[in-house]
Amino acid sequence: MAIQQKEKPQETHKEGYEKTIAGLDSLTGSTHTFETTQLGMPFKVTNCSDLTVELRGFTDILFLKNLKNCSVKAGPTKSTVFVDHCENCTFEIACHQLRIHNTTATKFGIFTTSKAIIEDTTGVQFRPYSFSYPSNEADWQTCSLQGKENLWR
Repeated sequence: MAIQQKEKPQETHKEGYEKTIAGLDSLTGSTHTFETTQLGMPFKVTNCSDLTVELRGFTDILFLKNLKNCSVKAGPTKSTVFVDHCENCTFEIACHQLRIHNTTATKFGIFTTSKAIIEDTTGVQFRPYSFSYPSNEADWQTCSLQGKENLWR
């Protein structure tokens, strides 16, 4: 009897993973709103400038990468939000883990159940998360964030 080799599971932290997921890429000067029925999976906003985005639902993982002068208001994320190479942006983020790298002059409204990981970043400001939309209570429960302590400081 031959032993079958199982495929190695895809590792989500590897460079380039975000290329395989849904979202917005390489846009300038536009506004986008996504509702609950369009979300519920990994999502990205990458390589954009002067963009306004509202994610009115939950995501599994959220990538915000190479953004300039953008505003992203996101419903809760089930696991991690990755912010990398962003400049002069405003973000509303709720998640279990927040990782911020190489980001400058950016304002964050955050809810996180663990201390944010911040590396090679300057000129950022933090305050508590304040984004809401009609189905947000159900999304907070789905993401296991309801009733948790916000460690935004």
